Amino acid sequence: MVPMSEKRPEISQITVKEFMENDPEAIELIVRTYSSPLFYFLYGLIGEKEIVEDLVQESFARAWRYRNKIDSTKNFKTWLFTIGRNGAIDFFRKRKDIAISKFDNNEDSNILEDTISDESIDILSVVDNKINLEIIEQTISKLPKEYAAVLNLRFKESFSFDEIAEILKKPSSTVRSQCRRALIQLRKDLPEFYGATKN
Repeated sequence: MVPMSEKRPEISQITVKEFMENDPEAIELIVRTYSSPLFYFLYGLIGEKEIVEDLVQESFARAWRYRNKIDSTKNFKTWLFTIGRNGAIDFFRKRKDIAISKFDNNEDSNILEDTISDESIDILSVVDNKINLEIIEQTISKLPKEYAAVLNLRFKESFSFDEIAEILKKPSSTVRSQCRRALIQLRKDLPEFYGATKN
């Protein structure tokens, strides 16, 4: 896995414009830049390597197919991840044994949890100072999928809460609440890192 603290490269608006104009080099650059991040995001939702690989390819194909609909004033990466998320939802709908409601609900905020500041449970302050980063990422992968998705988008891909809300089609308040709940659970699951006590 790519470490959470590693800075992801971003593409320029010029590259996006060239992509919209069907420039081969721009297409290659975008695929090379975002294949891995998109894979890890979708794998966190689905957990099946072959399915995710197909969804990544289909996401890029859809992005190319609808490139004339790109809004140059918005973040291209957010748009691409939204396409990927929609592909995952389509997959869940076809798999009747998998409930998709967990990805579509607007769970209510918890007043107590919402009063906890982001800084007090900042995962990066722990990740940057721990050798066993892989343990943290494995623990995140075991969280409920909607929680793992928010953490990965927030701390691995550096999306803002508003961008995550756009990708996951949820209110920003819900995303913030899920992030806090996920971090609280992470602290309980990793007492050796966060000094919490497991119940």
